[in-house]
Amino acid sequence: MLWTSVATGKRPTKHGIHGFSEPLPDGSSVRPITTLGRKAKAVWNILNQNGARPVGNGLWPSHPPEPRRTSPSAA
Repeated sequence: MLWTSVATGKRPTKHGIHGFSEPLPDGSSVRPITTLGRKAKAVWNILNQNGARPVGNGLWPSHPPEPRRTSPSAA
């Protein structure tokens, strides 16, 4: 919860992460939290959206890696 709040700048009620685990989509079990359960953009999503190329971060709420902008081609 805390790491996701740091990464998004939002409280748990807004980013959707309330602990270290979340239910599987079919409800059969639980799994560690992933980026799939987050409902708000993280700082690296915002940077990427605005043209910056964020470097790897390794925070708990950053798994699995999300798509990011590739490096611009050399001119």
